Amino acid sequence: MKSICRTFFIALTALTVAAGSPGSAQDEPYEINAILGLTGSSSFVGQAQQAALGALAASVNADGGINGRPVRFTIADNQSNPQLTIQLTNAAIAKKVPLLLVSGLLASCKAIEPIVQTNGPVEFCLSQAMYPAKDSYVFSAGISTHDLMVTELRYFRARGIRRIASITSNDATGQDADEQLTAVLGLPENKDVTLADVEHFAPADLSAVAQLEKIKSAKPQMLIVWTTGTPFGTVLRNIRDVGLELPVVTNSGNMSITQMKQYASFVPAELYFPGFGFQANQAATGQGKQAQARFFNALAKANLKPDYLTGIAWDPATIVIDAVRKLGTNATAAQIRGYILAQRTYAGISGTYDFGDGKQRGLSAKDVVVFRWDAQQATFDAVSALGGFTPKP
Repeated sequence: MKSICRTFFIALTALTVAAGSPGSAQDEPYEINAILGLTGSSSFVGQAQQAALGALAASVNADGGINGRPVRFTIADNQSNPQLTIQLTNAAIAKKVPLLLVSGLLASCKAIEPIVQTNGPVEFCLSQAMYPAKDSYVFSAGISTHDLMVTELRYFRARGIRRIASITSNDATGQDADEQLTAVLGLPENKDVTLADVEHFAPADLSAVAQLEKIKSAKPQMLIVWTTGTPFGTVLRNIRDVGLELPVVTNSGNMSITQMKQYASFVPAELYFPGFGFQANQAATGQGKQAQARFFNALAKANLKPDYLTGIAWDPATIVIDAVRKLGTNATAAQIRGYILAQRTYAGISGTYDFGDGKQRGLSAKDVVVFRWDAQQATFDAVSALGGFTPKP
């Protein structure tokens, strides 16, 4: 345990926002622990989430903090490594923390699920591909990969597309994508949609040209590319290399303006993403609009852009902050879990959360908006309404 704790404190980065903090100098900050990939293959994800949590801390502290105490996000870098995530989680448990915000890398979330799901601490996984057990201590941020695919196919069906192909990484993220795509294609609404080809590649592969040549020969009308980070860039580059010209759809985890600018020289002409209402200034309720306004204001003060990566951690962090505000700063993991599970109309920036369906995430396909990357303007433009309905020109 000593070596584990040493690893934790070496990896630890304290993210403290002092400006606007309430109370006297003697006020002890309320610490919320997070384990993010600040380095490694998913570093662009972790760094964006770190910046967003900093903006949230500044906003919360300017508004009185948590019952008069400033909030502080203490972030440990798991280096995009699931094994290190296990070590950092065990170290956090040794500190008796009641909750953890955990890396958007699915493999890291799944690695610690057996450790925390029965007795805590509360794990809010920042990956949409996580499917926690009902009533467990594990929650998943955002909208499930199943519902993302439901919405994507709904949008493209409306455009007359019936023949698709997919290429996925052979890690936990890709395996989940394969499983969910099979399930979604089995829905009655997709009875006339066919899967022309399915290909796989390893995240460390330097090329997926052979797989994409097979896809090209299958003549699909649309291609799903389900992987995140550097491997996504590899596939996009190879799509250009083999001359594959068709709409490409990927997951929300790649909705990074910084990342897309890096890929500018080989981005497909049509590249689509399933995203959230706040990215399109769409909200189903007035309370949702108010939540989005607070988010936009906080990010503007921090000189950050409101994209998917800055938004994915916002609602989970806000939900647990509100839990502690109501329950008190001595709230246990069991109490925080109970608070989350009791929410039925929680207004967040990504939708109205209802945790009563046993899925441990609160959002569904009704909260998805489809976006297209505009390379000239370097923006993600909404091409659907909430739920993926009513395609826009």
